Amino acid sequence: MHRFHDQSTAGKLSRGNLFRLGAGGALAASVSACASLDRGPAVPLGRTKEASVLGLPNERFFPATGFGPLEQEFNQAVTRLTATRCLNSPLDLPQLQLLAISGGGENGAFGAGLLCGWTEQGTRPEFELVTGISTGALTAPFAYLGPAYDAQLRSVYTELEPKQVLISRFVTAAVWDDAMADNSPLFHTISRHLDDRMLADIAMAYDSGRLLLIASTHLDAQQPVIWNIGAIAKSGHPKAANTIRRVLLASAAIPGAFPPTMFEVTLDGKALPGNARRRGRLRPDLPLSSLALSQPQKAHAGKVARPETRCLYHPQRTPRRRVGHCRAAHIRYRQPGDFHHDYVSRLQRSG
Repeated sequence: MHRFHDQSTAGKLSRGNLFRLGAGGALAASVSACASLDRGPAVPLGRTKEASVLGLPNERFFPATGFGPLEQEFNQAVTRLTATRCLNSPLDLPQLQLLAISGGGENGAFGAGLLCGWTEQGTRPEFELVTGISTGALTAPFAYLGPAYDAQLRSVYTELEPKQVLISRFVTAAVWDDAMADNSPLFHTISRHLDDRMLADIAMAYDSGRLLLIASTHLDAQQPVIWNIGAIAKSGHPKAANTIRRVLLASAAIPGAFPPTMFEVTLDGKALPGNARRRGRLRPDLPLSSLALSQPQKAHAGKVARPETRCLYHPQRTPRRRVGHCRAAHIRYRQPGDFHHDYVSRLQRSG
């Protein structure tokens, strides 16, 4: 868990840049895995950004192909925040509070305890930006909504039983299936907490200029995705709540242990069922992806090159028996610190 402050002094990063820095924490933590499920036709790789889950232009962002749309979202958030606080200019905004919640599996209980203790200590702020990945994706909505949701946050990490998280499979699932366990119970647990009241509270917070961003990985496109949870909640779309629940499930899935989450997307007015798989990461010490590549990927000007793959993954044709082998292979990729360094350097040069 990382907390960032906006220092309103000359020579420091601008507020918009600080928003972008906070989102970079989520981006740097994302990971992909090589897997296969029975599914429909994949979205052509060159048209990944054109496919939509709910039809919202700002429902998700693909930072590997450029930060423009994400920066626009940050600028709009600052404008709403300025209006909400009845200020004349964004320059009049006080110190901004940004929170990035990373992975850690069951150690996510530490972050939950820290937030609850922070409330009891009496100095916990309201965060203008909260990002989450892996188990941090499960914590992030509660952190975003504040102390009113501490009881639920505490319950998630102290009262859950294994049967509310997973259904174990036979050991042969490691070779013949898509994962070692079925995480459908976790989806039902998420749904129980993320109800209509919570959806409305997230939408209201987004309206005020605050952002909640969850990171995951698009397995077909082999690139990170940042989901704009507040915008989805605010949309009023009948599938908004279910989509957010599935995003949290996808981000929290442990590669190899839990199956990837499937999303139906629309492209050229046609529905493509079972596409846009996304998976989060659990261990912060793993490389950015578990897909084995023949050479390191390089990021230049916000774009990621796509080298030849070793595990020969195909969105539709990879057989189940190869899933374990693909997931066991790790990428020779840029480490999270490399992306963070590049990102901060870019912001400093531009601001």
